[in-house]
Amino acid sequence: MSSYSSGAYPVASTGLAVLLCSLAATSATAQQRLDDHDHGHGDAFEQHGVHEHGKVTFNVALEGQQLVVELDAPADNVIGFEHAPRTDAEKARIHDQGAWLQAGNGLISFPAAAACRFQASRLDAPQWKAGESHADYEVRLTYHCDQPKRLEWLQLNLLAGLQEVREARVNVVTPSRQGSETVKSPDARVKLL
Repeated sequence: MSSYSSGAYPVASTGLAVLLCSLAATSATAQQRLDDHDHGHGDAFEQHGVHEHGKVTFNVALEGQQLVVELDAPADNVIGFEHAPRTDAEKARIHDQGAWLQAGNGLISFPAAAACRFQASRLDAPQWKAGESHADYEVRLTYHCDQPKRLEWLQLNLLAGLQEVREARVNVVTPSRQGSETVKSPDARVKLL
């Protein structure tokens, strides 16, 4: 993967990075508990692998006035294919989607009272290698919120610009909430407080 960053601010503080790592570990542990759980009626919970077309994962962490939103998505859901670009149109699609994700503005909506503004982005895009059949995009968006106690929700507008996403798992860690929910629409609001 190659990394690109934009913005003049640090992407995340050490504490926020620890929160995000903890969130990923907690989510994996909770999923394993669900997978191991069976009520005796034969309907075991299904564990989804890291790379499943049509499903994307968001990690959202708030520490102080800094909000970080991370997206992990199969390339197929970002650009429509998972192979080295073969045509000028595919090369243009990679460029356009990368520029759109890097821009950061308008990808996420917040309550106006929270006074959040985009600070920086980092995009890890696939480096296409011969024979690879799966590739992922990882995006980190950093925002500064003047009034984090008024950041009651966020809306993942960027889902509208992705392709064929059936559901998005959203993992949230804030001072008042730790949890996970599934979102199926870019219009859905994810509770943060």
